[in-house]
Amino acid sequence: MKGLDSHSGVSEAILSGVGEACEDMLCAHCRYGKTFKTSI
Repeated sequence: MKGLDSHSGVSEAILSGVGEACEDMLCAHCRYGKTFKTSI
């Protein structure tokens, strides 16, 4: 999973409510709604 690469995929996952998106740093992305650049 690469930050910039997975960014669009993460957005889709959040919209779909998929738990798979919330695994690693993605969890922070989901919770705080910040961009990947902030997470990394």
